Amino acid sequence: MKKYIQYVGIIGLFTLISYLYVWSFVRTGLIYVSSDRIFHLERLEEVYRTMKSGHLLSYISTYSAARVGIATGQGYPSVNLIIYGLIRLILVKPVVSYYSYIIVEQFLGLIVAFYAGWIFFKGSKKSASIFAVILRTSAYVMHNDYGRADIGEAWALNFCTASTNWILLDNC
Repeated sequence: MKKYIQYVGIIGLFTLISYLYVWSFVRTGLIYVSSDRIFHLERLEEVYRTMKSGHLLSYISTYSAARVGIATGQGYPSVNLIIYGLIRLILVKPVVSYYSYIIVEQFLGLIVAFYAGWIFFKGSKKSASIFAVILRTSAYVMHNDYGRADIGEAWALNFCTASTNWILLDNC
């Protein structure tokens, strides 16, 4: 029973950290300018509009082609965008939906980093938790989320963390 309480505590901590990660930005009601923001916002809105019209994914960028070109649906993974589409269908407001999507990304990143750290640190929950929090609140991750707004790379980083740790573990 104690083990499950610890995991609930870790999940609670990760939920709180994920919310605090975007809290100050949500309060402003703005999505700030960044280097790739327009392109990635168009990708997100493309998925939302596609889902709103009754389809799951669009590969021809029907709604955003005139603004950023047809490439919004090409060359980037789109499955993670379905999460945004579902959030946007429920919450409706684009700014709140965007930051809620970042919360989900951050939470999943913390869980994956915790698991990778748990394997790397040979079952130490404390070390894995510290690793996850330091990694996911690092300047690099924050720059990806807020400075560049590159959601494709931000989501890829979630899973590169785990694979990098497994590679390191195999070579130790």
